[in-house]
Amino acid sequence: MQWSGNVKSAFVLTGVTGMRHYATIEELRITAKKRMPRMFYEYVDAGSWTESTYRANSDDFARLQFRQRVAVDFSRRNLATTMIGEPVLMPVTLAPTDRRISRACSTPTAKYSRRAAQRFGVPFTLSTVSICSI
Repeated sequence: MQWSGNVKSAFVLTGVTGMRHYATIEELRITAKKRMPRMFYEYVDAGSWTESTYRANSDDFARLQFRQRVAVDFSRRNLATTMIGEPVLMPVTLAPTDRRISRACSTPTAKYSRRAAQRFGVPFTLSTVSICSI
């Protein structure tokens, strides 16, 4: 299987509307910080306990260098792999926040995320603090 969607179609599928195109995750974080109530922003932007894994992951990603390629045929690229022994279309897992936070964001994220994950062939995991059934 190959994933034929794109980020925009994923947002449309999940019911998120009014998304502008962000060039970086940092741009999205800045917008979220401006628009979300502080307690909700801090919850979704933070890691757990000492946040050591969160910082380690951020540091690791900061060291990655991407090489831009233009005018390259990538129509036959295949991101399919396995995760914990299960086939997936790309090495991504969706993990939403709980329902209380999704209400603040005006969307039932767990249900929409599960639906998007199923459609795009990637794993979905329910938040450890979720209070809704999938």
